[in-house]
Amino acid sequence: MASVSMYLPANTATGCRLSATHGHYKHGRDANPGYHQRDSGSLHGHLQHGRDANPGYHHRDSGSLHHQPGRDANPGYHHRDSGSLHHQLGRDANPGYHQHAALSTATTSTAGMLTPATTSMAGMLTLATTSTAGMLTPATTNATAALSTATTKAVAMLPSAPHTNTAKFQPKVNDTILAPRVSSEPAANLHFCTFQPLTPLEALEERLLLDSTAWPETPALVSLQQTSDPAHSSFTILPRRRGGQWHVGDELEVMIQASDFQGRPKKSGGDFLLARLHNLTLEAGVVGQVVDHLNGSYSAVFSLLWEGDAQVEVTLVHSSEAISVLDRVTRNQPDRMFFKSLFRSDSRSQATVCNVCLRPIRPLCNFTDLRTGEPWFCYKPKNLSCDARISHFRGGFKQPLKAKEKELFQSKVNMKVSIQASGPSNVTVLPLKGGQLKVKSSTVTPGPSGYYYQGLWRGLTGTTVRHFDEAAITKCLKNKVVNMYGDSTIRQWFEYLKAALPDLKSFDLHSSTQGGPFMALDHGNNILMKFRCHGPPYSLANIPTRELRYIANEIDGLVGGTNSVVVIGIWVHLSTYPTAIYIRRVQTIRRAVVRLLDRAPGTLVFIRTANPKVMTLYESLTKSDWFSLQRDQVLRAMFKGLNVHLIDAWEMTLAHHLPHHIHPYPPIIKNMVNHILSYICPQKAG
Repeated sequence: MASVSMYLPANTATGCRLSATHGHYKHGRDANPGYHQRDSGSLHGHLQHGRDANPGYHHRDSGSLHHQPGRDANPGYHHRDSGSLHHQLGRDANPGYHQHAALSTATTSTAGMLTPATTSMAGMLTLATTSTAGMLTPATTNATAALSTATTKAVAMLPSAPHTNTAKFQPKVNDTILAPRVSSEPAANLHFCTFQPLTPLEALEERLLLDSTAWPETPALVSLQQTSDPAHSSFTILPRRRGGQWHVGDELEVMIQASDFQGRPKKSGGDFLLARLHNLTLEAGVVGQVVDHLNGSYSAVFSLLWEGDAQVEVTLVHSSEAISVLDRVTRNQPDRMFFKSLFRSDSRSQATVCNVCLRPIRPLCNFTDLRTGEPWFCYKPKNLSCDARISHFRGGFKQPLKAKEKELFQSKVNMKVSIQASGPSNVTVLPLKGGQLKVKSSTVTPGPSGYYYQGLWRGLTGTTVRHFDEAAITKCLKNKVVNMYGDSTIRQWFEYLKAALPDLKSFDLHSSTQGGPFMALDHGNNILMKFRCHGPPYSLANIPTRELRYIANEIDGLVGGTNSVVVIGIWVHLSTYPTAIYIRRVQTIRRAVVRLLDRAPGTLVFIRTANPKVMTLYESLTKSDWFSLQRDQVLRAMFKGLNVHLIDAWEMTLAHHLPHHIHPYPPIIKNMVNHILSYICPQKAG
């Protein structure tokens, strides 16, 4: 099983934060917009929401669900007081919160229309977490790690709690129209997402996951001149800890100093950096681990895994100031990417806006999934029933930035730009010494999941990665059913295998060229391969609504078994939403995976992580690598401890010499598919 790493504090005594394999530890303003507590639950203490907080805090008491918002919410603001983690709840709570019967809450029904009640409340919730200088301590980290195993095995297998029984509490989706009240208060409609209640364990998991993806606070933006500038920043290779020359098995450490556009060293952390060690001639590469010291300096640590030259590469993806902007727009404008559905009856038709979160300005059609509880809403068309919805497609994008903020997202200036070395940028690595003790970094502990050598991926954990030609792929997949679910990065794997196997013939389902579903069959070798896109939000195609399926529901429909392979990838289309929405989607998928492995333990399940991509202003606001990094970390943590196999697309893309792309280039895809096939058909001993 591939390595699953968490972002850990590297050295709490010095206040360092670690990105375990590829990013940074962030201090969380993207806090839980749908945080829930049952009065009979086990979470206690004070939750104080600071300014700019996400007001989606929910408290369940005596069977009722209350929404406690904060002022422009930021529940991720952390303050250490007597060993407790406190979040300050601001005033001006969101009066625009609505309780819907379809979401297992109280609702008033009038003339066939649901009128959501508006409510706000004040209160405190203690979160039993220890914080040091605004960072997670090892105790918190251990709790998160334990939770990712215990909750994965326990929570995911728990039957639905009575208050989340959608069959009992939700009306028929097609009959549901929501006519929300709109508050006149200025902050009323900033936060308008509603969620299914969580069990206490799921709520605790969500809280810890959000804390683990937190990011350092950044001073307010004054001018571009005071922000991080890669041209004035630099890195330095530090001497070997024990002196002498570098050998295979050592760890190379690099110190990075961020400076602003006036050349002044930065005094705070929070820049998003990527680090890579590579040798183009050998087609070798490995990802470095970045540590934020929270004072403008950073460390990058690399495992030395091959002989010869090793070149250090450090890239500024986003400045800390840019991260603050991305965080704010995600909290305040989760609907900046919007979708539409076409409604048609006879000769009448109308398209209306749809989303996970819709501002309550018009009556809504509620298309929340009855089995998973995944929310989806459309504005009701005039003179047409909600039943008349026939298709789903991307609607557009609302530009949320001010002119000064756009300056933070300039290609070749301060976005995904290399930082130069202040001295040598490479080292020469000698062979491993006989009897040599491996030199371990005092700053970081997790290592990379693998590396490239001669263009081939070599995993450092899990199965030995083999490399398959056409005949070997056919032999490996013979008598197998391969079910692929997710986005276009999973569709890439389907297309790669279909092209690699001439006898694998497509069966025309007359479906969308981007959304599918697709099916291919090799009758002679009894290979069946299928792909289906995940449920909304999905922004690439015009898809009939009958083809919109949630991954959890599809997995629940599988028989499974030793001849069954399941491949899952979901991340990029949920990038514009608060992380809590992604956590809830993965929770539903994880529960379905646990059920599948319970009834068919021989089923092979693969989880694809996110990957870095080319960055533009639009890409930054919709699918930034920072958004992908958060989802990558959440995905790894939530499936840790399960009998699933992680395909580390993040490291396999970042470590490669080819440019980043949302759809990695064919040599990278080939290595990813070889990794999957190596688990399906592992190398025999001897």
